[in-house]
Amino acid sequence: MKKIVFLVMLMAGSFAQGVSAQSVADGVKFLSYESTRQKSAMETLQKAYNSNPSDPKAVYWYAQALMEDKKNAEARTIAEKALQAAPNDPLLMVLKAHTDVANGGDFNAAKQAFEQAITLSTEAKGKNKGRINPDILNAIGHAVSEFSAKQSDPLYGIEKLKQAAGFDLTNPDIFINMGICYLRMGGEYGGEAVKAFTEALTRDPKNARAMYRIGNIYYSQQNKELYEKWFGDALLADPGYAPVYLKFYNYYSDKNVNIAKEYIEKYLANSDKDCSNDYFYAEYLFRAGKYQESLDKAKEMKSAACKDFYATDLLFAYNSDRLGDSIAARDYLKSFFAAAPVDKLSAQQYEFAATVFGKIAGEEKEASAFVEKAMELETLPAAKLAIAAKAAESFRKAKKYTEQLKWLQTVVKMRGGAPSEGEYF
Repeated sequence: MKKIVFLVMLMAGSFAQGVSAQSVADGVKFLSYESTRQKSAMETLQKAYNSNPSDPKAVYWYAQALMEDKKNAEARTIAEKALQAAPNDPLLMVLKAHTDVANGGDFNAAKQAFEQAITLSTEAKGKNKGRINPDILNAIGHAVSEFSAKQSDPLYGIEKLKQAAGFDLTNPDIFINMGICYLRMGGEYGGEAVKAFTEALTRDPKNARAMYRIGNIYYSQQNKELYEKWFGDALLADPGYAPVYLKFYNYYSDKNVNIAKEYIEKYLANSDKDCSNDYFYAEYLFRAGKYQESLDKAKEMKSAACKDFYATDLLFAYNSDRLGDSIAARDYLKSFFAAAPVDKLSAQQYEFAATVFGKIAGEEKEASAFVEKAMELETLPAAKLAIAAKAAESFRKAKKYTEQLKWLQTVVKMRGGAPSEGEYF
C-alpha cells in the first residue's frame, strides 16, 4: 500500500513538473512578443510558479514577467526567497543579481554574483571539463541587455553571450540578447546588432522577433524599403506578431489615417487587452479627427481600471490642444511627464510638448528645453535637423522670434549654410 501511495505521489509530482515546464515555455513565448502579450505572460508564468515554486526556471521566468511589468520589488522578493531555499543554484544567483540592479543596485556587485554563478555552473572534471552552462551565460547576457549602458556594462554582456554561443549552437535567444546589448551601446553599433539578429535567424529562420528587431533598426534610420521588408518577413513568419502592426500604426498615424486604422485593428486583434491598447485606440480616434470620441475614451480610462495609466493625460493634452485650449494641454503634459517612465518617452512627445508650451507666454524656455530633449532621443542627423527646423517654424508661427532665431542658428550649424529668406518670415 505504501508503495502504491509513493508511486501515485511520484506520478503526481512528475505531472506537475511537466505542466510547469509547458507553462513556462508558453509564458516565455508570450514574453517574446515585446510587451504586447504581457498580460498572458504574467498569468501563465504566475500559474507555473504557483504550481512549482521550487523550480528555478519557473521562479526565473515569473520574475522576468514581473520586471517586464515594472514590479521590480516583487521580483526581488521571490528571487530572494528562492535563493534562500537553494543558495547554490546558479540561475537563481543570476536572477537575484538581475533584480538587485532593477531595484537600483550596483552593477559591479551584480557582476560578482554573475561570476560566482559561472564558477558554480562550470564542469570541473570529465570530458566536458571547463564547459560553462550556456543557459547561465545567456541569463547573464539577458540581464545586461535589460539596462542602459550607464546602469550596466554591455560589453561584459556581449562577452558572456559569445561564450554561450560557443557552447550552445542552436539557441537563437543568445544572439537576440547580444543584439540588444549592442543597441545599448548606441546607434553606431546598429550594424553589429543587425549581425547578431541575423545570426539568430541562422539558428531559427522563422524567428519573428529577430526579424522585427532588424526591421526596428532600419525604422530608426528611416530606411523604409528595408524596414518594410523585415517587418513583412516577421508577419510572414508569425501573422500574430503584434509589435509589427503597432510599428506600422505609429508610422501611418499622422500620414494616412485609413491605413493606420487597418494596422491598429490588427494590433488590437493580436495583443492582450490592457490599458496600452485602450490608449492606442483613443489615440487613433484623435488622429482620425474624432476628438470627442477620443476624449470620451480617455475619460472612460480615467474613471475605471486605467485611472493610473501614465499616458492618459497625454490623450487629454492632444485633444485639448486640438480644441484650442493650450493652457489645459500644458497642464496635462506636465502631469504626463511627471508620471511617464523614462523608457516610454519619445521624441515625438517632446516635440508636441514644445509646440504646446511655445504657444504660451512665458513658456518659451521650457518649449526650447523640450526641443533639446527630442533631439537627444534621435540618432540620425537628418532627424535632429528636422526637429530643429520644425521648432524654428513653430516659434515663428507663435511670434516667439528670439527662440525662432535660436533654432534657425542651430539649423544653420547643422546644415553648414545660411537659412533662406523664407525661413526668417
